[in-house]
Amino acid sequence: ELEKISALAHTLLQAGRFDSGTVALRWQPEDLELLVEDTIAELRPLWQARGLHLRLDSPDSGEVHTVLCDAFWLGEALGNILKNCIEQTPAGGKILCRVEYDPARTRILVQDPGSFLPENTDIFACYATTRAGGVGIGLYLARQIAAAHFGTLTARNLPDGCEFCLTLPVLQGGAPYQKQAAQAVTEL
Repeated sequence: ELEKISALAHTLLQAGRFDSGTVALRWQPEDLELLVEDTIAELRPLWQARGLHLRLDSPDSGEVHTVLCDAFWLGEALGNILKNCIEQTPAGGKILCRVEYDPARTRILVQDPGSFLPENTDIFACYATTRAGGVGIGLYLARQIAAAHFGTLTARNLPDGCEFCLTLPVLQGGAPYQKQAAQAVTEL
């Protein structure tokens, strides 16, 4: 119980920092697939304890796809999305992460076959929750982090569950996006 209270206090403080504009992102080029793999590995005790299967599917092109981001905060956003899916997926279920690339953007897709999004509810609103005992901070914070990275976080229902999509601009030779990031750092 003490661990849950501590984690809640930590998440509330993080959300408050974003709300107040006191977060200074540390922009670095990062291998997105590696960041996703690391986040999945960090959450292994949670998903294994529930008997879930969580895997990453990514293109086997051999290329390293880089995004300019703050790895800590982007990992926090992805972790909050995955924790939500872990809590909602029935025991023995499968959660699939996929990384997709195109010239303008990178997408991290998380498919949760265990649950559907409620109609007429903004699951990204602060304190919005669909489960008993839930507080509704994690997805709110994840969306704030996505926006701070010039990205988006959306969710939709699929025939067999729901899908979260975290979209980020692609770093291409450090061009305009890096300039925007540098400007954003000075504004935060």
